[in-house]
Amino acid sequence: MKTNDPSKMQKLGRKIKKFDEKEWRKVRDDIMQKGLRAKFSQNAYLKARLLKSNDARLAESNPLDCYWSIGWHFSSPNALDPVNGVVLTY
Repeated sequence: MKTNDPSKMQKLGRKIKKFDEKEWRKVRDDIMQKGLRAKFSQNAYLKARLLKSNDARLAESNPLDCYWSIGWHFSSPNALDPVNGVVLTY
């Protein structure tokens, strides 16, 4: 893509013609895994931060996304509740 801005990428993604949600659901996990592997293998700083986390449970915190995220804002008491399956660490 011609931008490093995630919000611009999201807007560009919404312009895809003939987007098929059913097909996307079949491949999205594999694509995300490949993307994350590329991200952390190409950026030494991020790779070091990830490796330093050891076996800590890491979570994306976005109240608008319940698939890729825990679905809570990081300041929410629910985000820190182990019953929800995630304990955020900073």
